[in-house]
Amino acid sequence: MRNVASQVRAGYPEYGVQSALAEVEAVLTDTRNHARQLHDRLHSKGHALKTAAEEYIEVERKSQDLVKKSLLKFVIGPKQLSQRFFDLVKRYSPFDLVKLALQQAKELTLQAKLSRFREDEQIKAYLEMLQHGTLEEQRLAEQQLTLIVNAFDRIARCQMEYAVYGKFGNAKYMEEVHQLAVEARAQLKELGVSEKWYAAEVDLRALYSGSPLDALRYDPYKTDGSVMPTISEQRFAIALGMTHSKYQAWARERYDQIEAGAIAAEAKRKEIALKMAQYNEAIPKPNIEYVQQHLAEKGLFHGEITGEYTPELLQAIEAFQAEFNSSELAKELQHSFGVDGKIDYKLLNLIYLEKGLIEQTPNLFNMCYIPDMLGKSKDTRNGFEKSIDSFKEIGSDMLAASDARFQKAFDSPGDFLNYLTMGIPKGIYDGYVARGEKRNESTYDYIDWLSSGVLSGVHQTFVGAVNPEEAYSKEHWLNSIGLAAMLTSPVKMKPTKPSIPDLNKSSGAFKVNTTTELDKVEGKGIEGTKEARPSEMFINDFALDGQRIAPKNLHRELRKSEIGRETLDLIVENKIRILLDYSKKQGVYGQAFGADKSIVYVANTQSVQKTAQIIIHEVTHNRINSATYTRREEVIAHIREAKHLNPNLSFGEIRNIINQVDRLYPELPYRKE
Repeated sequence: MRNVASQVRAGYPEYGVQSALAEVEAVLTDTRNHARQLHDRLHSKGHALKTAAEEYIEVERKSQDLVKKSLLKFVIGPKQLSQRFFDLVKRYSPFDLVKLALQQAKELTLQAKLSRFREDEQIKAYLEMLQHGTLEEQRLAEQQLTLIVNAFDRIARCQMEYAVYGKFGNAKYMEEVHQLAVEARAQLKELGVSEKWYAAEVDLRALYSGSPLDALRYDPYKTDGSVMPTISEQRFAIALGMTHSKYQAWARERYDQIEAGAIAAEAKRKEIALKMAQYNEAIPKPNIEYVQQHLAEKGLFHGEITGEYTPELLQAIEAFQAEFNSSELAKELQHSFGVDGKIDYKLLNLIYLEKGLIEQTPNLFNMCYIPDMLGKSKDTRNGFEKSIDSFKEIGSDMLAASDARFQKAFDSPGDFLNYLTMGIPKGIYDGYVARGEKRNESTYDYIDWLSSGVLSGVHQTFVGAVNPEEAYSKEHWLNSIGLAAMLTSPVKMKPTKPSIPDLNKSSGAFKVNTTTELDKVEGKGIEGTKEARPSEMFINDFALDGQRIAPKNLHRELRKSEIGRETLDLIVENKIRILLDYSKKQGVYGQAFGADKSIVYVANTQSVQKTAQIIIHEVTHNRINSATYTRREEVIAHIREAKHLNPNLSFGEIRNIINQVDRLYPELPYRKE
């Protein structure tokens, strides 16, 4: 500061600058003197505290020795300790030291603020009393000096405020401020301060530490008592009006519009802040990062990829939504986004479409794709390469199974026999037990139990060999080998494949005269479900011949569980059309339309069992048919789907389903608002 003052003194010889500089140097000198006094006082207090600490240690040592020597160790109380020790601790505690330092700083502040008036007799007397008076005199001096400083501050603010109102010609507020200044001057007179320091002609505005805008209590453009606005746009208009009379005249005529615009801008800022807080809390970070990356590639977003909402990202998403709404694609898909900057499954679907991960369909924005199923590379292997890989898998499975039996071979005589016989007796026994448990679930299962698995073995092997789900796969070759063995062997033997009925691998129909009851239209019907033909309940849509799932197999699968039978009842009662679609739809198993239609994409579900589960899932959506799509609805659908395989779900399994839904559908609300 001394160097700056020297440079100013050398560069600006004008009288006004030199005079102000002299006052600055005087304040600097006083400040240095006060700082030195404060340092000396703190040093002496620190020395006293150190002395007290040493005495405390000595007293504590003597007290411990006294306790050790006394037979009544637990009778010694505080009164038996040195009273001087307690006095010292009370007087020089850390809290008292901090309090003392604050007091000294306050005294320095008072002295600095009154340095301009230190020649006043009354002020000089109070300052002397503050430095060298008794404790009571110091308290009185501090109280009086504080009142004096506050009175000078009020006058300084009033003069600043008066000047601004004068520039706006606001006589009403000028008069009010003048009266406040008169009251402050009267208080200084009562305190004994000479009038020459605060007379009306004395300019004290330099004492005010704030800006002219901070001094204003009222909006100078108005006269109705409106308080000084805090919105930045309005304050900017007032600041310009202070310095530019032409702008002031222009703004005065349009101030209502300026005020309305400023309020709208402030509301928009608050709305953006609230949106960002809500979106950052509700939308997963990977989804935000994914959208940031895509918009950066499109040149709409130029910020960092952080996985968090920013005003720039919000603006970029809104621009992306608005751009789509005005495109021809929006007209083709008959969809329009609400321009709100929110990342939901519909916005992600649009990005998937732009990246070529999904196909353009009329129902693009009615489906929630699973990201993990998108972008999978197509299998380009030929039949020979697939077959080689399949035989490798078969060999690996055989080695793994053999190794597992060997590891348990010496656990029991049964395990040793199972190892020697390559697991064949155990497989036969397990198959017999499984068929016995399911024999009463349907006519098909009962006949399969009576035939010791011949029915299911022939059925699965034949269908898997003639109409495989995936040509040249491991399952296809196993079924082909089993069928060849049945056709060429002179002895009628069961296939070596486990004989537990597995309709999941069926993709065609194997007719037996015991299941014609499923196709009845009239009569007794199906036990536990309403009367209806499976072929009328499940419609093969876009299916090539030989590549369809037989409706009766789906019907049979659904009848295996209570939830499946309930679903069949719902389909009949509500006349729900179930379409089995074999077209390629990446990332989606099924889709519900309103209360009476569902589509299951069999190319993705593949097995009869999985297809049945998705039917249960989508029929649940049909039955709920809520106007608001929620995660709660998805949880219910997933739980009902899972109950087809396990009717008694544990709490942990239900919790896993809830977590899975939260992960797959984070953009959906949990329940209806």
